[in-house]
Amino acid sequence: MRRELIPLYFTAFFAYFAYMIVPPVLPLYAEQLGANLIEISILFSSFFLTYLLFTVIWGSLSDTLRKRRPFLMGGLFASGFTLVGYFFSRNVYELIGLSLIRGIAFGAFTPIALAIASNLNGKKRGSGMGIMNAALSSGWFVGALASGFLVELFSLSFPFIAAALVTFLAACIVIFVFSDFKALETQANPSNEPANLKKVVNDLKRRFTVMFKKDEFVRKRGLSTVYITLILRHGGLLGLYSLFPLYVIAVGGTPAQVGLLYALNMGTQAIFMFVMGLGCDRIGRRPVMIMGLLASGLSAIWFGLSTTPVALIPSQVLVAFGYASVMVSATTIVADVAPREKRGEGMGLIMTSLGIGATIGPLIAGFLAELLGLAMMMFIMAILPFAGLLLFSISADETVDFKIADEETAFH
Repeated sequence: MRRELIPLYFTAFFAYFAYMIVPPVLPLYAEQLGANLIEISILFSSFFLTYLLFTVIWGSLSDTLRKRRPFLMGGLFASGFTLVGYFFSRNVYELIGLSLIRGIAFGAFTPIALAIASNLNGKKRGSGMGIMNAALSSGWFVGALASGFLVELFSLSFPFIAAALVTFLAACIVIFVFSDFKALETQANPSNEPANLKKVVNDLKRRFTVMFKKDEFVRKRGLSTVYITLILRHGGLLGLYSLFPLYVIAVGGTPAQVGLLYALNMGTQAIFMFVMGLGCDRIGRRPVMIMGLLASGLSAIWFGLSTTPVALIPSQVLVAFGYASVMVSATTIVADVAPREKRGEGMGLIMTSLGIGATIGPLIAGFLAELLGLAMMMFIMAILPFAGLLLFSISADETVDFKIADEETAFH
C-alpha cells in the first residue's frame, strides 16, 4: 500500500460513514412526514438521478482540467449542507429537492477518489482497489451502526446533523492532510495538454455518448458488459433497500435493529473487500464477478422469505459478499482495460451504472410494493441480478493478463 494514499483512504472512510447514516433513517423520516411507498421510492431515486449524471460531468472536468482536489472539497462541503437541510425539511417534496442537490454534490467524490487510487496502485491493482473499497465499506459499517442508535437516543431527524458534521470532517482532511496532492494529481493525469472551455464541453459530449459509439474504448474493449451487469445488479438490490427499513419495522423490528442489519451488511463487506481483492489477483476477475451476482440474486429471495428481523441476518451477509465481489471485480476490470488517461472516465461510468440501477430499481420496487406488498416485490426484484449473471457469464472473458499496449479487446 502506497503511503501517500492513506489520507485518501481516510477521506473515503469518513465520506461514506456520513453517507451511510442516511439510508436506514430517511424512509422512516419520510413516512413520518406523510410520504407513501411510491413517494419514498421517488425520494430514494432522486439522489441517484443527479448522482448518475454528475459522476460523468465531474469525472470529465477533473480529467480535462487535471484537477482533483477542488472537486473533492466542493462536493463534500455541498453534500454536508444538504444534510443540514434534511433536518429542517417539513415534507417529502423538500426532501426530494435536497436529495437532487445532494446527488450533484456527492457525484464529485467517488469516481475521482477511485481514479486516483487505481492510477497509483501499479501492478497490485486488485489488492489496491480492495483496500479502497474496504475503506468505503468500513465507513458504511460505522455509519449504519450509528444511524439506528442516534434515532433511539435523539430523534429521526438528528442523524442528518451528525452526518453533516462527519462530511465536513472528510472535507477538512482533503484541505489540511493531503500535503502531496499536487503530485497525486499529476500522476493521475500526466497529460501536458492545456485545458480550455471548448475541450471541456467536447469531452462532456463524448462521455455522455461513450457507450453508444463502436469506436470508443467502452465498447471496443468490452466494458459495456460490465456496466450493463452493474445496472441490473444494483437495480435489483437498491430497489429492495429503498424500502428495507420499512420492511424491518413491518416484521417487528426497531430503528436500532434497522441500523444493526445495515451495519452487519457493511461490516462483512469490509472483510469481503479484502478477500475478493486478493481473489481477483489470484483466481481472476471473472469468477469473482459471477459469484457476486449469484449471491446478490439469492439474497433478494431470502429477503422475501424472512418474517422476523433475526431471519434477515443471513441475507445481509449474502448481500455483503455479493456487493464486495461485484465492486472489486468491476473496478479491477476497468483498471485493467481502460487506457491510463481514461481511467477517471472508466471509474465514473461504474458509478454512473450504479446510479442508473439505483434510480430505476427503487421506482420499480415502489410500484410493485404498492400493488403486491413488500415481500412479493422482493421476489420479483431478484430477477434483475440473475439477469446480470446470465449476461456476464455469456459475454465476458478474463482480463487479469490484459496488456493495454498489446491487445485491442479484453472480452467480447
